[in-house]
Amino acid sequence: MKTNLGLYDMKKNNKNSTAKRSKNKETINNTENNTTTEEQSTLTEEEKEALLKQQSILNLSLIGIFITIYGILLSAEYINWQRMQVSDQINGTNYSENLADLSESPKITNELYLLSTSIFTFIIWDSYMTSAAQTGEARNEKTIKSNYRSLIAILLILLATTINHDTLNDLVF
Repeated sequence: MKTNLGLYDMKKNNKNSTAKRSKNKETINNTENNTTTEEQSTLTEEEKEALLKQQSILNLSLIGIFITIYGILLSAEYINWQRMQVSDQINGTNYSENLADLSESPKITNELYLLSTSIFTFIIWDSYMTSAAQTGEARNEKTIKSNYRSLIAILLILLATTINHDTLNDLVF
């Protein structure tokens, strides 16, 4: 009987602590909501625009990352498909005939990389132009130089990806 009472007491204490935690969470959420509302009311229009721009750049970055990850997964699937074909040749089997034909995957993957590189080129271009447009105390030559180097690097990556695209599609430029 003591065991049952002990479990009952534990359940009762657990319910009480859960109720206390939910009340604490409500208090924290209410405090956060009030703080957020107060912070929003103190932002100027320029600050709001800058934050919205920053949010859209972060969203674009996420899209670029997701596209790149999808391209990587597609490349891994293609490599696995090729590995199965080589295994079939070594073992004298035909298991890879049952798999989907992934011979176009490198072209698709390259187009995905081209798209994500273009997205990041736009982001870095915008960052460079924004830093170069600064005047007075806000202007930071070190940041401008860093953004310029990043821009040159991403343009070279874009050029390499474009050349690879042309090579995969047998295009001559």
